[in-house]
Amino acid sequence: MAKKPTSDENGIMNPKPRRISLWAWLRGRFLAGMVIAAPIAITFYVLQFLINFIDNRVKPLLPPVIQPETYTNYAIPGFGVLVMIVALTILGGVATNLIGRSVISAADRILSRLPIVRNVYAAFKQLTEVIA
Repeated sequence: MAKKPTSDENGIMNPKPRRISLWAWLRGRFLAGMVIAAPIAITFYVLQFLINFIDNRVKPLLPPVIQPETYTNYAIPGFGVLVMIVALTILGGVATNLIGRSVISAADRILSRLPIVRNVYAAFKQLTEVIA
């Protein structure tokens, strides 16, 4: 049901603003809230999943002396991520010197010659080079 336009004192036709129902107003505000909250919630859950995934893979590799659960009664979330970041930084430091570069190029030649591995290795190597 369209509203009839009204004219102002200059004779210019102005359409009357349509009144929306309470439910339509509430639905619009709810959807606006969802648009704002969804990326935040998804980011939180993805980060939580990644942190738990990395922690569950890295912590069993650590000796009990390094694990914080040895000294405290609770697990520290993200400790595995911290250990992984430190290990990758050390690996990057070793890989950027002369000996590390020669070891990496030798490993690259070996992996590039293996029949099934070379396809997967080449794809991921190309992907990481594009990202870097």
